[in-house]
Amino acid sequence: MVNFVISSTVKQLGNGKFEAIALAIPYDVDQRSGPDERRLVCETAASAREAEIDLASALSYEINARGDRVVDIRLHS
Repeated sequence: MVNFVISSTVKQLGNGKFEAIALAIPYDVDQRSGPDERRLVCETAASAREAEIDLASALSYEINARGDRVVDIRLHS
């Protein structure tokens, strides 16, 4: 079983849209692998903040469903 930290944020894009991002980063392992990542482009900052929470939640569910564990969730919006 691998422990993960989920880190998420909202980034403003150059075209006036916003991107919600959630990353699941392996925590406390000798050989680090790349993060699991979910992204969604949104029309408004408010919708991106909602999407950020949804993406982090879905990613946490997926990690737990495969037998790994989420030890922390860090929302940055």
